[in-house]
Order: sequence, then structure tokens, then C-alpha cells
Amino acid sequence: MKLFPRWDDMQKYILNGFKPKKLENELIKEAKKFLPGRSFWWSGGVCIVKEPYGDYVWHYAVRMEQEKIWNYIEFQEGYTFGCNPVRPYRDENPYIEKSRFLSWDCGYILGLHKHLTSA
Repeated sequence: MKLFPRWDDMQKYILNGFKPKKLENELIKEAKKFLPGRSFWWSGGVCIVKEPYGDYVWHYAVRMEQEKIWNYIEFQEGYTFGCNPVRPYRDENPYIEKSRFLSWDCGYILGLHKHLTSA
């Protein structure tokens, strides 16, 4: 199982208001290894990653890949909802706890992408 090797550092970086910049550069370098074959570019001072489901800030793309690997029940529920949404709204996320909320959200985005591209 491939895990993002600097996951804890990335979480601290996010909680610290996306600082320090030196750490951001190190994490992006690691993200490029973790997400091989993806396009990375800077736009408006933010590093963006081209993904099949859309263009996302680099740390969200890393989270998405990590959530796919972990495949928690929240992720699976979000994916199922996204694949066949009653109303395709992200605010249908039933979780309040941040980590569970984000896991569901990642699954939802992937499921919605599948739903929209298979329709």
C-alpha cells in the first residue's frame, strides 16, 4: 500500500495556514512523486494538479489519492452518493468531524465524476 510519506507534515502545514513556504515546496516535490504523470502548475500563487475529475490544489489531489488507498466507509458512501445522486450537492455530506467529512467529500467527487462521464 503506497502512502503519502509526508502526510503528517502536510496536515501540520495546512493547519498552520499553509506556512512555511519552504515546507510547501518540499511537500509539492513529494506530491509530484506520489502523483506521477500528473501536470502541476502555478496559478494565482497556488500549485494546481490536473486530475481526471478536475483541476485541484495540490494538497487536495494528494488527499484524494490517499483516501482512495484508505477506502474508508465514509469515502465509499460519498462515492456511492456521487455515482447516483438524488440531488448532486456536496452539502449532502452527513459528517461533521473534519476527517470523516473530507473522506466523504473525496469519494463524492470521484463518484460524481464517474456519474457525469458515464451518462
